[in-house]
Amino acid sequence: MKLILLRGISGSGKSSLAQIMAAKHDGFFSDIDWFEADMWHEIGIKKEYIFDISEIKNSHDWCRLNCEYSLRKGNSCIVANTFTTINEIMPYVNLAIKYDVTLEILEPKTPWFNNVEECAKKNVHKVPKDVLIKQKNRYAFIRTGCYTSKQLSTAPDCFYLNQE
Repeated sequence: MKLILLRGISGSGKSSLAQIMAAKHDGFFSDIDWFEADMWHEIGIKKEYIFDISEIKNSHDWCRLNCEYSLRKGNSCIVANTFTTINEIMPYVNLAIKYDVTLEILEPKTPWFNNVEECAKKNVHKVPKDVLIKQKNRYAFIRTGCYTSKQLSTAPDCFYLNQE
């Protein structure tokens, strides 16, 4: 089992990468689940996206709780969120430790990954450019890669590259 975190500013390609990764495991997503906080804002049968800033905490709680449920069932899980700070990642580190799974942290390898102008054009939720700039400015230096639950329990922030 594995917990995969896809991180990047809005429009960087996280959702597309998650979709590709999930499809590679199983066309019916039976052994790997995929969640994004943005899914909370998809309303009705047609999944119309209606963002409500007052629901941001609820959307992230929903995402984390669904991830935990997947891990408890024995499924691997992909979570695609911005994860701009270490504090946003730590609840998932704790889940990896709790369920003794490997944590993999990835970023899309798109040419526009960190380009605010291009991400503004490509993000499907029309996140404003000023918000993308804020996301980029708070983007923590995090080492991508795989971490065992043993590594994480010994040094829970082993992936964090302190740039002070």
